[in-house]
Amino acid sequence: MQPEQVRLTGATETLLITLQAKAAESAMPDSLLRDRFAADALHRLDPDGRHLEIGHDDMTIGIALRAYMLDRWTEAFLQRCTEATVLHLGCGLDSRIFRIDPGPRVRWFELDVPDVISLRKRIYPGRAGCTTIACSIVERGWIERLPADRPTMIVAEGVLPYLEDHEVSQVLRRIAGHFPEGEIAFDAYIAVLRYGYCASIRRSEPPVPVSNGRSTTRQSWSGRYRGYSSLRIVRIGTSARWRGCHPPPRWRCSSSAPYLILWGASFGMVSERIAAAG
Repeated sequence: MQPEQVRLTGATETLLITLQAKAAESAMPDSLLRDRFAADALHRLDPDGRHLEIGHDDMTIGIALRAYMLDRWTEAFLQRCTEATVLHLGCGLDSRIFRIDPGPRVRWFELDVPDVISLRKRIYPGRAGCTTIACSIVERGWIERLPADRPTMIVAEGVLPYLEDHEVSQVLRRIAGHFPEGEIAFDAYIAVLRYGYCASIRRSEPPVPVSNGRSTTRQSWSGRYRGYSSLRIVRIGTSARWRGCHPPPRWRCSSSAPYLILWGASFGMVSERIAAAG
């Protein structure tokens, strides 16, 4: 099979980092993510001799853990709301829809910039119930074209940290203003990435911006968001990898110096039902 030619730069080029990390972790004998689709996608790609090597085992594990946790949050939402919409922002070449394999009553949207969506269509097969949207997350107008008649799960993995602070706030407010009810889950990073934690990110051309996380604080969200929660993940050692169905011992929830923060919130009737149940 002829390899696909990749012509990506800057922030979009980093989707190759996450794809390589998920494939590498999934090849481990004690893999938690088990993303065979990532490995299949890598075999289809020809990065034109400019492989973005991660070069850091903790980075590989961290990316896989992030994907695993967001998968579980999405699955939990779909268990509560079996007839729902999933909006995957900055989907890149992530195979979440294939890993989760949602039922026929789930409507799924994948959004990313045109070059990425074009590549995604060449890498992955089409799937019933899944629609791609080729535009930037910060563009106006795309969200008004989406149906708002079902509870909606919004997943933004590895996309909001690349936006300016005011852009993050605008995106979150537009989401809460359009969809009557649902949940949102996304990640943020501390500023250590600015100072060279991952060499492959430093080598991106042009350099990839990394948000300092201020926009992903609760204060910047619309008042419609409730049920706020967060998971802070810290690199704390070099012990064994995954154990069973739990995060590996090297990663722990902590309130100090997090490497990665996963945020989650609900809005509309979903948050009211959660509050009533809690």
